[in-house]
Amino acid sequence: MRGIEDSWRADWEAGGLHISGMTDLFPNDFSTASLHREDALQYPDTVTYRLVFHRDKEPFCDKDLVGPVHYWEASLPAGVHRIRIIFPDERGGVEIAIPRRPPAGYQPTNEL
Repeated sequence: MRGIEDSWRADWEAGGLHISGMTDLFPNDFSTASLHREDALQYPDTVTYRLVFHRDKEPFCDKDLVGPVHYWEASLPAGVHRIRIIFPDERGGVEIAIPRRPPAGYQPTNEL
């Protein structure tokens, strides 16, 4: 079974870097979550995001699990290879590697 930490990933898409994942940390009076970029310069190869919660009401959430978090990053500084996501209330976080960006004009195919 995949854990919450394993659900976080980063993939290049047409609009930029798509960062997504799930969390089970959300309080019962919140129902959606998003990422807020924090420009900490202590690690030049890492961009840090803080997981924040919102009081929206979404049909895909239940009392134990907030729906998926999606964030698109249009611009990353040169040399960044990792993403750190900080969970609230000092509950830790996750780090994920940024995949290599595909060459300009690359179009993935669904052929096997």
